[in-house]
Amino acid sequence: MSNPKILIVDNLKLLTDTLSYFLKNYGYTSVRCINCFSEVEKALSFDMPDLVIIGLDLKGESFELINNLQNNLQNNLQNNLQNNLQKKSRIVVASECQQPHLISSALELGIKGFVQMNSGIDEMLDAIINVQSGKTYLCRNTLILLANLNEQQEETLSKRQQEVLRLTAREHTIEQIADILEISPHTVVSHRQNIMKKISAKSVVGLVTYAAKHGFL
Repeated sequence: MSNPKILIVDNLKLLTDTLSYFLKNYGYTSVRCINCFSEVEKALSFDMPDLVIIGLDLKGESFELINNLQNNLQNNLQNNLQNNLQKKSRIVVASECQQPHLISSALELGIKGFVQMNSGIDEMLDAIINVQSGKTYLCRNTLILLANLNEQQEETLSKRQQEVLRLTAREHTIEQIADILEISPHTVVSHRQNIMKKISAKSVVGLVTYAAKHGFL
């Protein structure tokens, strides 16, 4: 899509106006700005954007805002499909957050892009292009933060736990994993429970999501 509809959301008007100015100079002519999070739902119902760029600190109510935004976009998507309009909006978060665990949690909620506030306009433009083409985009600083987190988390998982996680993510049953690793089903269950504690997963779905994101497939 050469000229997507972009909605910029942040409570700082200077930030939204500046980003809007740069995007329009780069050929993105359909850009709207909102400086009040409570107005987002109304804005989405009025004119469905292709891309939402939202500024969040990933503290307090930020995750609830992301979840609500995803729900609103999904509801509008269903309405569009009923009216034979093929349109799916995607979310890019712009943030000062340097905590990889919080960034990872935001990604698990379904955002498609994450750009640090100290990034240049070139990375925001890359985010728009990649996310609009259906890819997930993380700026350079975020990739470094998550890579360090991955290394730390992999160190906390024993070799056996990594094997159990990998096989679980590949949809093997407990009995199949036990046969492959030549251990008892009870031991497999024990390993799963310990892995879930270490990575703060609440279910097998959480294990699979974690494995996919951290290269255990």
